[in-house]
Amino acid sequence: MTDTYFEFLCGLIGNKSENYIMLLRHLHKIEFYGLIPNDDNRGEDGKRLRDTYLEKRGHIGSSFLPELGACTVLEMLIALAQRMEKELADNPKAMSAEECFWMFMDNLKWNEFDDVRYIDSALDGNVYDKVQILLDRTYDALGNGGIFPLKCSNKDQRTVEIWYQMMEYLLDNFVF
Repeated sequence: MTDTYFEFLCGLIGNKSENYIMLLRHLHKIEFYGLIPNDDNRGEDGKRLRDTYLEKRGHIGSSFLPELGACTVLEMLIALAQRMEKELADNPKAMSAEECFWMFMDNLKWNEFDDVRYIDSALDGNVYDKVQILLDRTYDALGNGGIFPLKCSNKDQRTVEIWYQMMEYLLDNFVF
């Protein structure tokens, strides 16, 4: 069931995922954790994707996927992209969750990890190191190296929960 669940996740982010299967598999193996209060909410959002998957297959409750455990980085990013899509729904520059997800990949500089340039064994350490920058918040104060890099901010983005990083990014990059 976990292979079909992974395929379900890839389906949420569109055809472009076919060129990044190894990266996405690695992201789905790495547990998401938050160092800032309330970032655990992003993990809960990611875990809710499991319920959506099961509901589409006629099952209720996460008991059918007990082996998945904690939210993965892939689940968190997809769920965050869905949240961002909702926040942008009435914006003239609205984006789909798929577009938001791939924008995250661009912002994180993870789009370089396509299946053409890397073999699985070479990808493993590189992805892990890049993910640790995100999870351990070792990107810079403006968020460069993270999901939501800003042009300027009065707040050190390493100390701001992901939700509020996204909100500041939206205000910085979209017309409201």
